[in-house]
Amino acid sequence: MEEEGAFVCLNLFPENWRLPDEEFVAFGVAWCNPFTEQWADPYVFLRVPLEDAFQGRNRLLNLVRLPMIDRGFEDDGDPYYPICKYLDAEEFQSASGFDADGFAAAAVEGLRDMLPMSELIDKLFASPCVAPPPRTKRLLKTVAFVDTETSGNGNRARMTELAIINAAYDEIGDEIVERLEEYSLNAPTKLDETKTRSMLAGASAIVAHNAEFDRGVLERVLPGVEKLPWLDSCHGIDWKGLTGTDSASLESLLSLEGLAAAQQHTALADAHDLLRLLAVQRDGKTYLARLLNVAKPIAAAAGR
Repeated sequence: MEEEGAFVCLNLFPENWRLPDEEFVAFGVAWCNPFTEQWADPYVFLRVPLEDAFQGRNRLLNLVRLPMIDRGFEDDGDPYYPICKYLDAEEFQSASGFDADGFAAAAVEGLRDMLPMSELIDKLFASPCVAPPPRTKRLLKTVAFVDTETSGNGNRARMTELAIINAAYDEIGDEIVERLEEYSLNAPTKLDETKTRSMLAGASAIVAHNAEFDRGVLERVLPGVEKLPWLDSCHGIDWKGLTGTDSASLESLLSLEGLAAAQQHTALADAHDLLRLLAVQRDGKTYLARLLNVAKPIAAAAGR
């Protein structure tokens, strides 16, 4: 058991789900004291460590996310408890007190709903992706995920927000293995031109959802960035052919994959959401791999 803020968490896992540095993957249930003002809905959850502690994190979530959502779970977006099912607190409270037996029965039922995922997780722990080869023997490239927000229209649009997330991508394992660094700007803060140019120039590919727009916005404040290798995740992936969807908006694609979009529509939130979306595997290949292997960098406009 462990404490997370006001909650107490009971983690259940076999020995083979244990990782170095006292980390582990687990099914669990979390609850807080029902007789305090901090009382909130208890929940059952899948616990998954962050990528720096568990290289198989993305693959595990890709394996179990949709089956668990089909069983009534939701993608909560919490770093350690990404998939969970909330239990209605009011069902266990009455004038006569707290229904401990009812809560226990609901928690056990939720845990049972997760048991079919055990076999998938066991298979993943038996695969090489959990213990990948040393970093020096992996074919890694840096990918920059970029988003901007603006005010105004057309060529007069003024950049109000910028976000860049540089991540290490393992081409052989087809996996984003680490978020290297990130930079965000919110007006009226002054743009750190040195940091921005360094992060973009250090990437093998710069990915944005509708990249021509974001590249154009940055080009007006940082001339020359238009010559870098920009890839457009909105138009560079055959979303219709792969998923059947008619909408390639970031929010629609996240929803289609069972991912919860960030509550706040900011450049940094959208950049994180884009990374999460492109890390998803469909038919054995991530969307990022499809973009890197097929799409060509968008061309700069003539005369630039």
